[in-house]
Amino acid sequence: MRVIRLAAAGTATAVLLLGSSSVVLGQEDAASEDPRYFYGELEGYLHPDPDNPFGCEVGFTSDSMLFGESTLLGATTVDLVYSRTVAVMFGQSYLNRFTPANAGGMAMRVRYLQLNGAETAVAASAIALTSGASGVAQVLTIVVFLVWGGSSDKLSDFEFPDMGTIVVGILAVGAIATLVLISRFGRTVLWPWVAATTSRIRESVGDLLRRPSKLGQLFGGALLGKLANVIAFWASMLAFGADISFPKAGAMYIIATTIGSAVPTPGGVGGVEAALTAALIAYGVDNATAAAIVLFFRTLTFWLPTVPGYGFFRYTQAKGIV
Repeated sequence: MRVIRLAAAGTATAVLLLGSSSVVLGQEDAASEDPRYFYGELEGYLHPDPDNPFGCEVGFTSDSMLFGESTLLGATTVDLVYSRTVAVMFGQSYLNRFTPANAGGMAMRVRYLQLNGAETAVAASAIALTSGASGVAQVLTIVVFLVWGGSSDKLSDFEFPDMGTIVVGILAVGAIATLVLISRFGRTVLWPWVAATTSRIRESVGDLLRRPSKLGQLFGGALLGKLANVIAFWASMLAFGADISFPKAGAMYIIATTIGSAVPTPGGVGGVEAALTAALIAYGVDNATAAAIVLFFRTLTFWLPTVPGYGFFRYTQAKGIV
């Protein structure tokens, strides 16, 4: 297993280094002053061979896992071993394939933090912070890609969930929570526990806010993870000859996955595929090609990591990491 971990880390590091060198070289040689020059260089790096896009896909899938590890490291002040955290992130990706709303992966990460000395409330708040950072990154990437790629009527076919329904749901949950808290059980048992837990969480978050490097890991990892997925999706499009610019592909991916993830299935299975396929068709990609792009992308970035994920999951259990 040590060899597998080193190989995975080495592969991802190599991809990151190659990507960085491509960017640097592209900037140094951009004497033509054509703003599309950089995109051409990036496309050449991402997809040098139309018949072999697998390397790019697998590389950026590994990167997204490592960026997730960075987010977890930034969400807590507990000292975590890097290699073990990487193993946990790969292992939890296996659990997330079979539990809705990533519940299995969240539980695994909470357990990991507990075994490293974090109290249950603090561990849960750290996982909540990673989810919050992911939400912030989602909103930022939507705005950036929409502005970067320009507005398009083709995106008007997509609608976010009705805000009225969301508000009603929030109010209903709030009303139920209030009734429970004002009950005798709530006043004597639940409320004191909530107050003590909130105090510990406030201390943990306050300590985190005083460490800018941790915030950089938290939000930087979330943003880079989103970007890695966008690049992998764009590489899939290029593999099948879909001529759509990178910023438009980014806007398409982020919006479609946001809508598709609302489906209450593990990893948004079904909903994400349908939303991405519909987005590609809206941009003029024929039905068969759109379906092939989405199938290829989801296979390599969603289902393929399940294989090493299972190995890492068993490894973390055998070593007592979780």
